Amino acid sequence: MRILGIDPGLATLGYGIVDKTTKQKSFTCIDYGIISTPKDMAIGERLAHIQDQLRLLVRLYKPDGACVETLFFFRNQKTIIQIGQVHGVLSLTFHQEKVPLYRYAPLQIKNVLTGSGRAEKKQVEREVKKILRIRKKLSPDDIADGLAVALCHFLLPAVVTSRIEKQKAKRKAKNAKQSAAADKT
Repeated sequence: MRILGIDPGLATLGYGIVDKTTKQKSFTCIDYGIISTPKDMAIGERLAHIQDQLRLLVRLYKPDGACVETLFFFRNQKTIIQIGQVHGVLSLTFHQEKVPLYRYAPLQIKNVLTGSGRAEKKQVEREVKKILRIRKKLSPDDIADGLAVALCHFLLPAVVTSRIEKQKAKRKAKNAKQSAAADKT
């Protein structure tokens, strides 16, 4: 299965393409990079450029799905509007290209990769590099974030299953303890 992960941005959009083989249960980084647009370009041109580049990536790599980091709280209203516009372009492009689009919250991505929703960017990058066996620095940070979103898509079901199993084990131990206590009385 091949996933295209995206860290949305108007000036810099980070992406990463990751494969997972079911037999080996391992991950392979196929490609990563950024799509950038100059600030002096009109907003419509910037969005069209992002769409054109995304279409090229989809047609070149043929992902089975795409994942995007959802909007988070921004203090700057201009930033949130621009990121919202980029999300619109992403939704439209992947719909037109018939690629399913999945969305993950930043806290969810950090939690899946590091075990903490409050992890620093460096921790996330370290985990991404470890899982994908990448030795060089991922610069800018948007690249690591794009790869992290793709990995989250693959790893989230395992994390959820693991947590459910842990909760079941805790309940079972608690019930056994209560049964043992009841048998003593």
